[in-house]
Parts: sequence; C-alpha cells; structure tokens
Amino acid sequence: MNHPQRVVILDGFTWADAIVLGVKPIGAPLKTWMPLLQLAPEQSQGVVDVGYLPTNVEKVLALKPDLILGSDWYGHDIHKLLLHIAPIVTISTKGNLDWKDHLMQVAQALGKTELAQTFITNYYKRLQKFKAIMGDKLSQTPILVVGPRNDQTYRVFTWEKGSFSNGILEDAGLTILAPKRQSKKIETNGNFLVSWESLDLVDGNVIFLTHPNFGPEIEHQRVLKQLQATPLWSRLKSVQQHKVYQVGISWVGNGPIAANRALDDLFKYLLNEYNC
Repeated sequence: MNHPQRVVILDGFTWADAIVLGVKPIGAPLKTWMPLLQLAPEQSQGVVDVGYLPTNVEKVLALKPDLILGSDWYGHDIHKLLLHIAPIVTISTKGNLDWKDHLMQVAQALGKTELAQTFITNYYKRLQKFKAIMGDKLSQTPILVVGPRNDQTYRVFTWEKGSFSNGILEDAGLTILAPKRQSKKIETNGNFLVSWESLDLVDGNVIFLTHPNFGPEIEHQRVLKQLQATPLWSRLKSVQQHKVYQVGISWVGNGPIAANRALDDLFKYLLNEYNC
C-alpha cells in the first residue's frame, strides 16, 4: 500500500523511522518509547498509546488502521493476530538491527524511499565533514562507550560486536578498542560487564558515559554519581585528562534519530577536545 493514511506502529525503532519520514502514526507504544526517543510534544500529540510487549489489540482494532508496522523480533504470534485487523508489514532485521536497512524497509512500506535515501545521504555528508576536520586525529582517538549499572558493574558497548555504538564509530572512522580478552576481570554473559573495581580496563581512552540500558534518567544519574564517588574514579587518567563525557541514551539505542544525536556528540566533544 502506497502512502497509507492511518498507520499503527508496534515498536520504537519503527516509530523513529516514521518520524524522520514525516509520518505521524495514529497509534504507537507511547508510554514506553516516547521518553526513550526523546520526542518533542508535537511529535506524539494525538497519538494513541497501543502498549508495548504486549500490544493492546483492542486499541489497535478501535483505531481502524489501514497499515500496521513492526519489526520481526517483536513476535510472529502478535503479527498473525493483528493481520485480521489490517495489512501488516514486518520489518526484517535478520538478527541484526542495522538502522539504515531498517529505515529503508519502513520507507518502502510508507512510500517514502526518496526521503529515506536523502536522510542517509545527509548522514554520510555529516560524517565526511567530521572526518575532514579531525584528519589524522581519527586514528589517534580510541573511544569506549560505557554504561554504569546499579549492580556496580559497567557495560562496555564498544566491545560488543555489531552494536549500534560500534557502527557509528566505524562510520566516523574512529578507533574502536578490542577488549583485553586475556583479562580475568571481564565477564562475558552475552554482554561485556566489568566490575567497578576494574576501571583500569578502560583507562587512558576517551570515554563516553551513557545509559547501561533503557532505564529512567533519574536512576541513571544516581548510579553515575555512585561510580564517580568510587576511589578509583578520580585516579583514572581519562578523568584527570578530562576525556570523559556524559552522553545521552542515543548511544545505546538505534535508528536514524539516535544516529544523528550520536554524531552531535562527536562534533561537540571530540572537535572541542582538539580545538577544531
């Protein structure tokens, strides 16, 4: 269906795509995803909250959509159920949520492929500008994206293969440090979780401190203060050299909105660091 008028969206990543494509859904997972996407009030005004994990099927039915959009990881059972309400387009991730591919699939469903391609082109233009200004400093700036957790561990997102933060740094031509695999300090249960007592593993690099997961901002700030109060924190070279920057939740998210906000951080912090 080209240019559907009444669209219901099931997940936040697909909602972010719709936003940059200029499509406002009639229903979306409002309560869960609006704060995570950091939307302006006008972007969610009038949008009905259809819930998230699970979706409120009755609310979707009442909205009478002409198209439903959702990623394949959301669950095929709910997709089969919603198919009785309206046509549903399932965005394929193939186990890897590449935001550019995801955006193009959503654009095809909404009849907005040219707009999506323009967005991606502009993203790469911003990267070219960043690379040109950084010059040789690109290879001299190893970055780690770290999220402190309330169990007194921290998660190193840039040690996770295929992570969103890694993709941004790779696109920007920046150095991504591999973990010290020989270290017994690293716990690998699907994520790279390291004790606060092992902060030396990330020392000497530019550190972007972000959220460990999709938690409330107030909780994140409390945990961050606890980390910064530990005796080891003030002894880190990264801290002493003022190479630690607090960044937003975008670095642990995904999608076109998060990608541009991550680029904002690169321009803001790295170019200022080198007085570019």
